[in-house]
Amino acid sequence: MIIKWRKLKSRVVIMKRFPKISIIILNWNGKKITERLVNSLLSKTIYPKDKFKILIVDNGSKDGSIEYLKKRFGKKIEILALKKNYGYSIGVNRGIKYAIEQHSSDYLIILNNDMKIIDTSWIIKMLKIFSYNKKIMTVGCDLIFPDGKLQYNGVKKFSRIFLPSQVSAKDYPKEKEKWELVYVGTGAPMMIKKMAIEKIGYFDEVFTPSSSEEIDYLIRVNEKGYLNGYCHETKVIHYLSL
Repeated sequence: MIIKWRKLKSRVVIMKRFPKISIIILNWNGKKITERLVNSLLSKTIYPKDKFKILIVDNGSKDGSIEYLKKRFGKKIEILALKKNYGYSIGVNRGIKYAIEQHSSDYLIILNNDMKIIDTSWIIKMLKIFSYNKKIMTVGCDLIFPDGKLQYNGVKKFSRIFLPSQVSAKDYPKEKEKWELVYVGTGAPMMIKKMAIEKIGYFDEVFTPSSSEEIDYLIRVNEKGYLNGYCHETKVIHYLSL
């Protein structure tokens, strides 16, 4: 799908065609945490409702998550209920497959349930990165702590993946560019082009229950000759509550 853009006097970038997007959120006994994220998605996200789906993949929760979230949000969300806790990669893969088959999604966005949306244009800003190079298959964005300090802003070099700096608050840098190409972006938010699933495949389930499946996936993007983009123009709060 070709996305065309135009700029208004207010400098807000508006899309002429809105691709179908499914947001995939994995939940396991985290109804209150997931509720906070969904609240922020519904109150902050500006995107056509008929092009925007929120899919909760419930990994066999025992805390009444399914009933609670259905009662809280009704038809504003969709819940894919799994019979047991399959772990992260299998759960996400089930969500991706469901979104593509049931909603013909053009793009998938993976979010951790311990996140919070604060920028109304976050989807549009991330989508815009795909238009800069047809080889871009995924796009991530900056993660911040609740106090606004920087948590993560992408890995530019392969060597840093295996020698990561300790996750700690840092002053938010003044990025020279609004976007860039990185070796590894974020596992969440991770916006994935449907073509990536066709060309690269799904998350490797060998990492079950949870390990480094998102890093592995982003490395595979590079190995297949494609690119990972990174958007510094938007940010998402990550509470690190897992």
